[in-house]
Amino acid sequence: MLSSYPPRSVLPTHRTTYSGRSRLRLRFLLLIGISSFFFFIWLIHAAAKDKWFRDLGYITRPIWDTSNKKSTPQRIVPHYDVSDYNATAPTELCSIHGWEYSSGPSTAKVYDAVLYSIEIDLLEIRLHELWDVVDTFVIAEASRAFSGELRENLIPLSSILSPSSRLHWASSKIKYELVQDLDPSPKDPFDNERQLRHRMDSLLYSAGVKANDIVIMSDVDEIPTPHTISLLKQCSTWPSPIHLQMKNYRYSFEYPIPDDGYWRPKAVRWGGPGSNYNHAKGGDVMLANAGWHCSWCFRYIEDIQFKMTGYSHNDRLKGKHQIDPKRINKHTCEGSDIFDMYPEAFSFYDLIAQSGPLKKTSSFTDIPNWLVRHPKDYEFLLPGGCEREHRPTAE
Repeated sequence: MLSSYPPRSVLPTHRTTYSGRSRLRLRFLLLIGISSFFFFIWLIHAAAKDKWFRDLGYITRPIWDTSNKKSTPQRIVPHYDVSDYNATAPTELCSIHGWEYSSGPSTAKVYDAVLYSIEIDLLEIRLHELWDVVDTFVIAEASRAFSGELRENLIPLSSILSPSSRLHWASSKIKYELVQDLDPSPKDPFDNERQLRHRMDSLLYSAGVKANDIVIMSDVDEIPTPHTISLLKQCSTWPSPIHLQMKNYRYSFEYPIPDDGYWRPKAVRWGGPGSNYNHAKGGDVMLANAGWHCSWCFRYIEDIQFKMTGYSHNDRLKGKHQIDPKRINKHTCEGSDIFDMYPEAFSFYDLIAQSGPLKKTSSFTDIPNWLVRHPKDYEFLLPGGCEREHRPTAE
């Protein structure tokens, strides 16, 4: 019998060579794919540390972020100035806001519950401003920053409330707690912030809060107007929770931010919906022009540096050069964002209006009354006081 041609032993040789080349090509492509994947991950990680990647999200926010209407109160209640409420019938005051008057003597008390850190000047203004309309100021402070670091050279509020100290005059109305068990290494600084807010519930109960009492939930730099609290005390049918819209300022009352105001502060009738302390949306109703939100309004450079490095958004800090005192004063005197960030705006109109240095105002008819009466004590919050100084070593 004739042998086959080509020999069978030759055929596998050709197939093996072809299969080997395919495997080699597959390995090469796999190596390129894995390398490209890790390069892409590295690029994202590197870009996240740089401001251009961060800014891209803020610049394009009006295109991709439609959550604003869902995450913020949308029904605005017109607010009428009731600062002269003694000269106006209470029934009329409540009626014009769409609410009913609380007839008969009210036993409800007002608790102003805030988290405190280093805002001693704003706390002092707040105490004076709300003294006549608040029954108890409930204040929680932490021994650690939200980022987890121990607060060096901490002067707890308790020492400031001691006899002969700055705020001793207010100690009779203050319920205070220093929280010392925040996580030293949180996965997210917001975890420590939430823990501190949760501790406020037990502090409120120990302060004596009861069903139907009014609890103001806000931060120290979010100050309601006294006539706002008076209005809520006199009226019975306002929706609870109700958010308190506050005008935004940066560094001082000389730099109003041209936006729709700050919505997170709220008032709650304890025992009803929203009776747990938080800084989130509690309802869809908001009382217009109900106070002031003065962000980054610190007297000393060290306080601004502390907030930049230790608060919940410390991931915005992109380098130690940003906490340089000369740079800080440049920003406080031109009203520009301390992190050189674009604003969190949901329309291109707001993005353009709020970007860059803020425009100074010459109108100070609607700022805290205590500040107007004692301008020399708070020059850094008024025109001509933009440059921040270093904290005295004795303080």
